[in-house]
Amino acid sequence: LQRSRDKKELVGESLPVGDEVKRQLWLAGPLIAGSLLQNLIQMISIMFVGHLGELPLAGASVATSFATVTGFSLLVKEAEFSGEKKEQKEGDFAT
Repeated sequence: LQRSRDKKELVGESLPVGDEVKRQLWLAGPLIAGSLLQNLIQMISIMFVGHLGELPLAGASVATSFATVTGFSLLVKEAEFSGEKKEQKEGDFAT
C-alpha cells in the first residue's frame, strides 16, 4: 500500500472520524474565512449607513440585497452559458 503525502493515511484505508473532521476543516478554513469576511464587509457598510437614519439604512439594505441576488443570478447564467458554449465546441470536434 502507498502512503499519502502527509504519511498519516494509507491509500485505501480510512482515518478515524476525528482526524477526518480536522482534515476537512483545515482544507475548508480559507473558504470559511473568506465567506465570513465578505459578509463582514457588507455588515460594516450597513452599520455605517445606519448612523445616517432609518431611511438611508432601509435603502442601503435593499440595495445590498438586490446587488447580492442580481450578482448571484448573473454568475449562474454566465456559468450556464459558458457550459452550453463548451458543449457546442466539443460537439463540433466530434463531427
